[in-house]
Amino acid sequence: MAINLTIVVLYANSIWRRTRSPTSMGPGMSTPVLLSIVGVALLFVSGWLGGQIVHVYEVGVEGRE
Repeated sequence: MAINLTIVVLYANSIWRRTRSPTSMGPGMSTPVLLSIVGVALLFVSGWLGGQIVHVYEVGVEGRE
């Protein structure tokens, strides 16, 4: 849950920065783009961890007979 909340904060910050100065794209990557890239990377980590919990540890899965 902490990773997902961090992702929400990163995306909210990225959107806020894009609306404040949408034309200030200097050379290289801008801060909003970097925030989005970090958010996507954390989203992959969060999805992988969720898959581990369900498929490996079978949390929330009925027992097999």
